[in-house]
Amino acid sequence: MRRRSAKVGYVVAFVTGCFLFNVARIVILNVDPAIYKQPATDEWLKVRDSLLRLKQDQDFELHDDILPINRTPGYSWIDEKYLSLQNNVYLEQFGLHYCKIDKNMGSTMQAIMCYLDNPQEMEEFFFDKAWGPGLGRTNCGRSTSFGELRNRFLRAAENWEFFSPDSEILHFAITRDPISRFISAFLNVCRQKPDPNLCFNCGRDMECFIPKLYYHLRSHAEHMPLDRWNREWHFYPQSWYCDFDRRIADYKLMRYARNERFFNELLNVFRSGGVNQTYLSDVENALKRKQVKHATYNIAPMYHKQLRASNFLLEFIYKTYYLDFLWFGYDLHGELDD
Repeated sequence: MRRRSAKVGYVVAFVTGCFLFNVARIVILNVDPAIYKQPATDEWLKVRDSLLRLKQDQDFELHDDILPINRTPGYSWIDEKYLSLQNNVYLEQFGLHYCKIDKNMGSTMQAIMCYLDNPQEMEEFFFDKAWGPGLGRTNCGRSTSFGELRNRFLRAAENWEFFSPDSEILHFAITRDPISRFISAFLNVCRQKPDPNLCFNCGRDMECFIPKLYYHLRSHAEHMPLDRWNREWHFYPQSWYCDFDRRIADYKLMRYARNERFFNELLNVFRSGGVNQTYLSDVENALKRKQVKHATYNIAPMYHKQLRASNFLLEFIYKTYYLDFLWFGYDLHGELDD
């Protein structure tokens, strides 16, 4: 009897210890555990419906051992070195804070924010220069990486009132269909610049790359040891950016698309901050006509079709970017947004 009681005691102690460990980890990361629950919102119902449709596809079976990545690493703005040093731009004179998510028109938005901040200094760059990845070796790239624009955001974000409604600052970010965003990152990092040190040495092979990416990001989210590689942040889930696991309700979120609706929504954000109409016209022209050097518009449809044709790859993509589908309300069967 004592032996069985002792066994029960060990089991209870073990379960309690596991529970307290996970609670402690959430507290240490400052992550609200409620955000990982599946609320009965319209967005969650759309994701559930997509999953059910996935199950109904011919010869398709979901694998229970491939678990959705349902948490973030808990990064905050002070951890930008793990994401991108150019992650945030604050235009104090307009009360606008933009949080950049890689592969969501990031270089274009950096260029626009630099121009609006100082049109005279950035005029030649904005109108004449080509916009490369991260705007490297440009005044704008330097300012957003370690110069005035970056330092201005860091000074502002140290004030606890920065995200307060009383600050009257508009915080905004651009989200993107997770599949379209993945394809854009894959083409830019793995296809356009083949390198054995990138993409798990899979090159252009998505069947090699996607499962490895899933297990890599799953380990990353759980803070397990892993070998990081250059430019991997292009593949991080959008839910890992912008303190979304703590502040998603504080942001105005816009869905990226190459159409008038999206352009007008973005222009209205700048207009709400009091940006001069002349500069708004310059921004509108740039949005419609200028193309960054690393754009992937032309070849994306072929890879989109290949991914859609593979239930094996689609399941990995869905479970890798599970929180993106859930939090931002994207449909697994959405169309390519390029």
